[in-house]
Amino acid sequence: MPQEITLIPSYLLFFKIGWLNTYLPLIVPFWLGGGAFFIFLFRQFFMSIPPDLDEAAKIDGANYFQILAWIIVPLSLPALATAAIISFISQ
Repeated sequence: MPQEITLIPSYLLFFKIGWLNTYLPLIVPFWLGGGAFFIFLFRQFFMSIPPDLDEAAKIDGANYFQILAWIIVPLSLPALATAAIISFISQ
């Protein structure tokens, strides 16, 4: 999406949460990934992980945090690396 399309909604969001005339709108979106491309990238990647892995971990007695830490995060390292490289190149 072009940045011009999201300019007014971003301004209204920053106005409502009280971030106008601060450095927070420049810093926080950059830390959180900041773009629609990365949201779609991560969504498609997480949709490709089979739910059988979660179910097997639940049967073995893992809670949700353990499933996230031991299964989902290690499997998502290629997507995280891709997002980091693309973000570094585009800056």
